[in-house]
Amino acid sequence: MSLIRRLAGAVLWGVCGCLTVQAGDILKADNVTPLSDGASWSGGIAPGAADVAVWESGVLSANTVVLGGALVWDGLRVGSPGGLVTLTGPGALTLDGGAATDLDMGSATQDLTIGAPVVLSGTQVAEVGAGRALTLSNACTILSGSLTRNGTGRLLLAGAVTNAVSCVYTAGDTVFAGASRVTGLTSLRGGNVAIRGPFMSTANDAEALAVYNGTLLLDGAASALTHSNRFFVGRTAGAVTASDGLMIVSNGTHAILGGNDSSSSSFVGVSGAQRGRLYVEGGRLSTKYLRLSTNNKADSGALNDELRVRGGVLTVTEASATAFMMGTRHDNVNDIASRSGLLEVSGGRFEIPNGTAMISTDTGGTEAQALDVRLSSGGVLSVKQLAVGAKANAMKSFWFDGGVLQATNTAAGAELITGGAVNASFKIQDGGLLVDSNGGDVRLSV
Repeated sequence: MSLIRRLAGAVLWGVCGCLTVQAGDILKADNVTPLSDGASWSGGIAPGAADVAVWESGVLSANTVVLGGALVWDGLRVGSPGGLVTLTGPGALTLDGGAATDLDMGSATQDLTIGAPVVLSGTQVAEVGAGRALTLSNACTILSGSLTRNGTGRLLLAGAVTNAVSCVYTAGDTVFAGASRVTGLTSLRGGNVAIRGPFMSTANDAEALAVYNGTLLLDGAASALTHSNRFFVGRTAGAVTASDGLMIVSNGTHAILGGNDSSSSSFVGVSGAQRGRLYVEGGRLSTKYLRLSTNNKADSGALNDELRVRGGVLTVTEASATAFMMGTRHDNVNDIASRSGLLEVSGGRFEIPNGTAMISTDTGGTEAQALDVRLSSGGVLSVKQLAVGAKANAMKSFWFDGGVLQATNTAAGAELITGGAVNASFKIQDGGLLVDSNGGDVRLSV
């Protein structure tokens, strides 16, 4: 940074005594001169790649200003200007990742909208404080490094997003409204992330779509999330020691295309999480393998995992005896499993058309488990076979109160419900149960 810039900062501090100006901070002057012009800035010199551009109380009203060309800054901070800050093109704004917080609205009193294309590189931190909104209405490209999104405010990505880095979301609301292509990891540690536009994720990593804490909302009006690997909701791993995640499908068509029948299945509640939850309320979600309440609970205070289908369609696509498992080990070995959970179909359709739904194992240790399966009016549970494990310490309760239990295996005499009835109960309540044999002849053998 030049001597002139350092002196300019010192003069501003001495005159007003009210601003926190750090080395590298360049304060916006109260005008609408293009940002590439030194006259737009206090001190007469425009910020460069080593500087942080700052909007503070010296800007007396709403400030809409053009970039004036492609710009590279170390960071951008909004403090307490007199009104909304809006940056527009021509040109793109690049933040190179050198600042401690690159998009800094942690203490902002006004919102920020960037209408020019934004390019992020290096180790990026974006923080949006309580009650504030940061809107990127044009394309956003995240080239390299990583991105951590902090603060309880709102980040709206309204334009196309191209992301090649690992992103960690710790708090606040983040909305993907435009078309997004992601090749890095998406890790939700807190707050809410909503996917409302087409979202193509091709990260080749088992942790590519991870909901440790907070809520992931799939709410695209048309085809939205397409993910090449697996997902999990509720899991402890690495730095995450307490996990209570929720994934909601409310609209659109979403596909989880990868995973296997062991450690890379898609999980709802696994390995030490306090709780994992998946709610399907509309739209459609399909995945290859799905596991509910897998491996061990966190502690005696852990909550029950939940898979609730209230509308729309949830499909497990694999033709396998382990396509869907509940209350088991991830690899279906006879080892300790202690998580409890609820599978509820009260609207919409949960289908495993070519595979088996396995509820508990035959052994698996002495830890007590409560595994509830509830089918009620308006819901359809469609399976090739429902296999009930004989583990004595797993209490398996099936409640039928309306709804349809549909068989997809039409072979003569095919067993729809099978397995050991040890510590298992089947209760048909006032709503009754309709068994749809799908044109075949099925048996209930428990």
